[in-house]
Order: sequence, then C-alpha cells, then structure tokens
Amino acid sequence: MTSDKTTHVLTLSIDTGDSKSAVTYLQTLVRATNDFIKAQDRDVIQQYVDYLNHKLTTNTNVEQRTALDSLLLEQERRLMLTAVDVPYAASVQDGPNVTSANSIKRVLLVDGVLGLILGMGLGAVMSFRSDRMRGRLWTQS
Repeated sequence: MTSDKTTHVLTLSIDTGDSKSAVTYLQTLVRATNDFIKAQDRDVIQQYVDYLNHKLTTNTNVEQRTALDSLLLEQERRLMLTAVDVPYAASVQDGPNVTSANSIKRVLLVDGVLGLILGMGLGAVMSFRSDRMRGRLWTQS
C-alpha cells in the first residue's frame, strides 16, 4: 500500500500467483472499506438529524429555527449520500492492472518441449549425415 501525500491517492497492490483472486480480493477490500465508513457516517449523521429535529420541536425563536432548519437540511443531504449504492469514501480510479509472470513450471515445460524437439531434429540430421558418410564409404570400396 502506497500513499501520495499531495493527491491523497492510496494505491493498493498485491503480489500473488493467482491474479484473478487478487483482483477480486482488492475490489472486495475497497467495497468493504466503503461500506464500513459509510455505516459509521450514517450513524453519526443520524444522531445529528435526531438532535436537530428535537431542537426544532422545542425551540420557538424564529431566527434559531431558521438556522436549525438550514443545519437539518444539510445533514439530511449528507444522510441521503449514505443511502445510495455508489463509492462513498474510496473508489477505484484506475482498474486493476494484472501482470502475469512466467511461472517456473511453465518455463520448464516450454524449455523441455523445445529442447526435446531440437534434440530430435539434431539427432535426425546427425543420423542422416552418418548414413550418407557410410554410403560414400561403401561406394568407394
């Protein structure tokens, strides 16, 4: 995890052999973090809304009621933001970048197959040349 202090961008990365699982894990982590922060904010904002509603029922001063109405409107807007299903505190700016490195098994398999093919080809060429050389010796004798 790296953080850029000027842009406040947090970069999550993971090294694993299974790239699809890593992408799923990181997306789930971002979603769970968003849901957690959203739930915390929703609880706090709901307390503000309840407090402001209570103050409005007990207050008779017109100027104070206007100020409380304004505060209540602002808090209800914030509460609505916690009710929709969109990224709340964090969002994925640049989708997952998956780089697949050659695994040792894959490299050994490819090298083994190529070595076998080249070995068989070289053996065939050497056998063909050997047969031609014997043929020349027989014709010269």
